Amino acid sequence: MKLKITKDIKMRAKLSKEKRVEEILKSLFIGKRFTTSELSLKYDVALRVIQKDLKELKEIYPIKKEFKQYFLPDEYIAKDTQDIHPLAMDISMSVVNKTLPKYKDMIQDSLNVKLSNIFLFDFEVEEIKDEKLFLDIKRAIVDKFSVKFNYNSYEKNIYPIKISNFNSYWYLIGYDLEATIIKTFYLDNIENLSILEDKFLSDEVINKLNKIEITSSWYNENPKKTKLILFNEAKKYILRRVPSNIKILKENKDNIEIEFNYFNEIEVMNFIKKWLGNIKLKNNTLKQKMKELLQFSLNNL
Repeated sequence: MKLKITKDIKMRAKLSKEKRVEEILKSLFIGKRFTTSELSLKYDVALRVIQKDLKELKEIYPIKKEFKQYFLPDEYIAKDTQDIHPLAMDISMSVVNKTLPKYKDMIQDSLNVKLSNIFLFDFEVEEIKDEKLFLDIKRAIVDKFSVKFNYNSYEKNIYPIKISNFNSYWYLIGYDLEATIIKTFYLDNIENLSILEDKFLSDEVINKLNKIEITSSWYNENPKKTKLILFNEAKKYILRRVPSNIKILKENKDNIEIEFNYFNEIEVMNFIKKWLGNIKLKNNTLKQKMKELLQFSLNNL
């Protein structure tokens, strides 16, 4: 879709850089293509100004160039909102409002929808601050490339599998090429990430990794299990919707006994802390650790 330039467009007052870049981005997201000359004429600014705008945008978005025209790949183009279920649209926009709030208005204008006040999500999600990092990891996952980055002063070579959100924070789950195990990395601690387009893993290993059903941010090949007894509110809450990592072993009038599957102790400890007063531990090791944690907390009040 070629951008048409008219005298009326050229004659309007000059926009600020922020507004100009926002308009360019909106045009890209709805599938428009344009040359730097067309944008220079439309916004009545020097060609080098537009080139700088596009250079900055290309650092964040996967903008392509073909026959002098700039555009976004089809998978990034906003679809007709009539083709999207209204509940999916409202829920998606509510999540965008938490994770990428500065793009809320732009996405709404592009899709010709407005964020409703119908939904209240009683959870916090860390805002996405480093968009380029997310996009680079996404590209590596889609194209099956490995990545290299600095993490807590160590250099890591990782085959990325998933971007996950655990307790509101963003993590990368990936296969460590040196340790040959799946690990989790907090995204805010990742520095100087670069995509390695050379092949480091066989197709067999890649296919195996991509078939793994990762249900936890702390996934590893050796899940652990523990038995817990829940009563009162904890019992009612779990019975409403049994999470995939919980199996009901016994159920009676007063309580339920569950088997809790976890990969990292932090998962089960957070679950126990959430339901203190409504939970009983059968694992003595976890019970002792929980007592020490509570005592430490009391001592620091």
